[in-house]
Amino acid sequence: MTRFVLAPLALLLVFASACSSDDSDKSNAVKLDGLIHATVLDEASKGVPGARLCVVDRPEIPCVKSDDLGIGDLKVPKDVELVLSIEKAGYLSKRFQIISEESLESGLNSFGFQSVEWFQSLAGILGGSIDLGLGMVSLQTDPIEGVKFDLSPKSGSTKGPVQLAFEGTTPVLCTPSATTCQLGVTGYFDVPAGDYRATFSAPGKTCTPKAFACKDGTPACVELKVVPGTLTYASMPCQ
Repeated sequence: MTRFVLAPLALLLVFASACSSDDSDKSNAVKLDGLIHATVLDEASKGVPGARLCVVDRPEIPCVKSDDLGIGDLKVPKDVELVLSIEKAGYLSKRFQIISEESLESGLNSFGFQSVEWFQSLAGILGGSIDLGLGMVSLQTDPIEGVKFDLSPKSGSTKGPVQLAFEGTTPVLCTPSATTCQLGVTGYFDVPAGDYRATFSAPGKTCTPKAFACKDGTPACVELKVVPGTLTYASMPCQ
């Protein structure tokens, strides 16, 4: 599956512009004191120019496009849960569930963003079973052998979990003899649109969500919203 490193936040104090000098207007302005500084990389680890980065359901936060190297700087509020969307023609749209306090260090980090062609090759190794019009879910934790994931409800024609290995950039099914399986990563395919929960478990470790924890207090559980034709990504540390 995809590799993903949460983008760090540089301390950058920016206030949204107000239409008047009224103090109440200023107090309600959006404080954009964080910065997602990241490069959008395709399946060959090459920068993707012209990818549109937005924060879902936050129209007051301006979207940006990645530059010729695939780099984009998106000003965001700090210390809040965000869903970052990345879109471009020819690529499968992707949503990353993150929290903007993940790191206060500066530096460039990456978001994996695969082409439709890559997913079509993936469909081939899964017996042509992927419907790109439906949703997908990718889950990741630390590289731990034996980690387990559960996506619920298991509705419609949801397929998974599926773990992959790689031969270069070509995905192959992970088998006991494979040596390049991505530990701590799994995927679900043909997921109908809707609200889901994912639980994580790892032998001898405690998995604790940093963002989008299940509201009913279920441990090691995150909530996800799946939309058509989009891969939704969520992660959780297990230590």
